Amino acid sequence: MRRGLLLLLPLLFACGAPHGLDLRVAGPHLAGGSGADAGLACGTLPFGPDCCESGRRVTSASCVQGQWSCETGAFCTCEGKPQTFQCAEYCGSDAFVAPDCVNGEWVCSRPTMPTSNCRADTCWGEPGDCCGGAACVDGGWTCAFTPSGCE
Repeated sequence: MRRGLLLLLPLLFACGAPHGLDLRVAGPHLAGGSGADAGLACGTLPFGPDCCESGRRVTSASCVQGQWSCETGAFCTCEGKPQTFQCAEYCGSDAFVAPDCVNGEWVCSRPTMPTSNCRADTCWGEPGDCCGGAACVDGGWTCAFTPSGCE
């Protein structure tokens, strides 16, 4: 079943999108990977795997003490394999979609890739208009100053 965007933000025209996207369909990246949400550790990723009840998505996991946790249901599974990543068009995107279960494996549809393919220190999304001189530091946005008109 194909799921729509969980965040309704443009993918193709996002500011700062790198050129040369990897358009291969990516395979699963389960526990033991090296990305921001590898295994069940939260890392710097602002969104976690999906939580399901009776085979249906009910919510996304929340980060509790450095680990993804489902308040309702349990991690969605694909023939017993937990979902441990989301799919994004590029590392640092502010929009994502859930992977699909295909032949017992979690896969991302084109042109997205698993978020677990991204570096652990990836800054996700944009820092916002009230962050002047934004810099990505250790997976988080830091602001050099607050522009006038911002509180």
